[in-house]
Amino acid sequence: MCLALPETATAGTGGDPIFSVRGQTFAIGHRVGDRESVWFKVSASTRSRLLGRGGGRRFFTPPYVGQHGWLGAWLDDHCDWSELDSLLRESYRMTAPEALREALQP
Repeated sequence: MCLALPETATAGTGGDPIFSVRGQTFAIGHRVGDRESVWFKVSASTRSRLLGRGGGRRFFTPPYVGQHGWLGAWLDDHCDWSELDSLLRESYRMTAPEALREALQP
């Protein structure tokens, strides 16, 4: 999903990819124990909404970056892939330069 967005690059070691656009990170894949997750930026209202509706099953506040507006999503049976795609696009829009945001389809 991340690599489908314009000018997205990937880096990282140990199986935890870091997705960035023009050098700015907008998503991080991360294994937590035996579970896969992805961390990304969200607006305060989106974060509050997702964590407020039984979010612990699907979403969590990641350590270190959570206090800076990031949210984590578990990539397992409870994942809504369409919703995750929208959230990753939101994170991309919050990070990408204006010209790339304008080129991105909704």
